[in-house]
Amino acid sequence: MTRQLERIKLETRTSVPEQLGSGLDDLSAKYREEYMKRKAGKSFTLWKTPFQRLNDEIGGLFSGDIYGIMAESGRGKTYLSEVLIECLLRQGARILVKSYEVKWYPWLSRLLSIMTADDGVLQAEGLGVKDVGLPNKQLLAGTAEDDIEAYLFDTLAKINEHYPGELILQAKGDKSLTRTLDALERELLMRPDIDVVVVDPFYGLEDVYGKNANKTAGGAAEQAARNFERIIGEHDVVGIYTIQAHSEKQDTEDEAQREIRLPKRDKVKTTKAVLEIATNLFSFDASNGIGRLGIEKGRNGGEGFTVELTALLDYGVLREVDTAAQAAMFTGFNP
Repeated sequence: MTRQLERIKLETRTSVPEQLGSGLDDLSAKYREEYMKRKAGKSFTLWKTPFQRLNDEIGGLFSGDIYGIMAESGRGKTYLSEVLIECLLRQGARILVKSYEVKWYPWLSRLLSIMTADDGVLQAEGLGVKDVGLPNKQLLAGTAEDDIEAYLFDTLAKINEHYPGELILQAKGDKSLTRTLDALERELLMRPDIDVVVVDPFYGLEDVYGKNANKTAGGAAEQAARNFERIIGEHDVVGIYTIQAHSEKQDTEDEAQREIRLPKRDKVKTTKAVLEIATNLFSFDASNGIGRLGIEKGRNGGEGFTVELTALLDYGVLREVDTAAQAAMFTGFNP
C-alpha cells in the first residue's frame, strides 16, 4: 500500500502515466491498424495545392500538419495564401481564415480575381497568358468597365454555390476577429468540421508578444508556436501561417529590373520555433510577371526544390511555367 501510495503521489506531481511508452509488440499492431486506415483514406485528409510539381514533391497538404509561407514585406505571402485557399475551396474544404493585415474588401477582391482567372473568364492580349481574371486594381477602385462590372455582380450572386467548400473569414477591423490561441481552440470546438486554419500573419496573434513562463527573449513567441502546433494536431486540421522575412538592407532596385530571390529561414526574426513546427516552409517571391515558390524546409525532404511561376497578380494569375523557354519569355515582362 505504501508503494502504491507513493506511485499515486508521484503521478499526481509529474503527470507521468503508468505506462512509460509503447513496446514493439504494441507498436506493430498499432502501425498495421493505422496503415490500413491511411490506405482507406480514413486516418487523414490530403488536400492538393494548385501547383502540380509541388504536389508531386510533397504529396499535398496533410491534415494535422502545418505549412508556413515566408516572404519579404510586400512580396506576396498573403496572395499565395489566398491562391492556396481558393484551390482548397474548390476541393470542398471548410476554411477558417484570420486576416490580421488585410480588410475584408481587398481580401475578397483578390479571391474574386484568382477565382475568375482559374475559370478563364477574360482573354488577355499582350500579357503573355491566355486566360486571366477580373483586374484587381479596378475592383479595389470601383472602376470596372460595364461588362466586367455586370459579370462581377453576377459572380457575387452565385459565389456561395461556386465552391463546394466553405469560407469563414475574420478580417482586419471585423468584430469577429479573435487574436488568441485560446479563442482559436474554442472556435475549432464550436466547428469541429473545419478542415483548414489560416493565420495571416502568425505574429498577428497576441500570444506571440504575451507573457512567457521561462522569461527568455522570444519565449512567448516560442510558446505560441508550440501551442499552435498542439492545436492543429489535436484537431487534425491543416494549419497554414504566413511570416515575414526581413531584408538586411533597404531594397532600392527598380521593381521592373529586380531579380526574383527566395528568402532564407535565417531572415525570420520572430522565433525559430515557428519555423520548426512547419512540415514544409515555403519561400516565395514575385515581381515583373514572374514568381518562384521554393521549399526552404521539408520535414520529409524536398528542401531546395523550386517551382517557376507566371505571376500576373493583378489579374489573378499565379501558375506554373510549363517550360524553361516560357520562363525566359516572362523575364522581360513589364505590365
